[in-house]
Amino acid sequence: MNKEEFLELRERYKQILQENEYGYIPEKPISVVGEVKSANERFCAGKATLEKIELKAMTKNGEVVFPFTYVYASGKKKQRTVICINFRPDVPDMYIPAEEIVDRGWAFVSLCYKDVTGDNGDINDTARILGYRTSLTAPGKIAIWAWAAMRVLDYLSTRQECDPTRTGVAGHSRLGKTALVTAAFDERFAFSHSNCSGSGGAALFGMRNKESEPIETLNRVFPFWFCENFKKFNDKEYELPFDQHYLEALIAPRYLSVASAVEDLWANPAAEAACAEKASFAWEAFGKKGLKMPDGGATAGEVYGDGNVLYSLRKGLHYFSREDWNKLLTFLDGRL
Repeated sequence: MNKEEFLELRERYKQILQENEYGYIPEKPISVVGEVKSANERFCAGKATLEKIELKAMTKNGEVVFPFTYVYASGKKKQRTVICINFRPDVPDMYIPAEEIVDRGWAFVSLCYKDVTGDNGDINDTARILGYRTSLTAPGKIAIWAWAAMRVLDYLSTRQECDPTRTGVAGHSRLGKTALVTAAFDERFAFSHSNCSGSGGAALFGMRNKESEPIETLNRVFPFWFCENFKKFNDKEYELPFDQHYLEALIAPRYLSVASAVEDLWANPAAEAACAEKASFAWEAFGKKGLKMPDGGATAGEVYGDGNVLYSLRKGLHYFSREDWNKLLTFLDGRL
């Protein structure tokens, strides 16, 4: 497949995924404005500045407002930046080793997904304004959280401290799913890191096993993550007209990092590695190198991929660890 053929296929992939899984990503806003509410210039012993920012995005249906935290090395411009969609607003956080990230030459954002809209079926102002569940293909919560991360990049693009061409998105678990959706549907993101995202994220549904999360469970326990149409695929993993390599392929030719943990069987590490490998045809269409896994599968502690796609497997459980961060940043250091 050549580049032109894949670009045509990519538009089909976008439509299929929005109509059948995530719902349609809300439209871009009319305007985006950020206001710095507070600034701590002594963060990390004075190496960095921590800002609390309130973002306001005006849409045709009303104004969406949410906060986030922005940390950058003091006095430096055009910094590489990771937008981390996180479970908590705290900085530092158990999933964001703030000082280590700064010491490695990176700025970062912590965007708490619950500050955008709750991890439940409730319809707050943001969900209502963005059309949550208003039709079978209207956005679920993952699409809304992804839209919010896109708006953060809108704002960062106005800041001299950030290099928007070297800014990407990361997330863990359900927010790893969100990080993939964010970069898949917004080509401005230079990379996406999916950490233990499993079903509906980096794992192939077609490789489901007795220990991994089925679609029926996703739609029963977390029905608000996806669009209503997704329910028609309950118990039909092996009959899907698509799979998660469609989502990852949309990130080509940019950088993709997928991380798994040996004991995180619910997320199905083998299916995550296989998905990244299966999606690699998209990078090859652009003349880039994808991922080729060894015949025996991944070994804990190792990283795989010397092109634009990385897969890593570590020991332990479902968690976004410093080991995961270090592997991600090492991968990007030689590329961005």
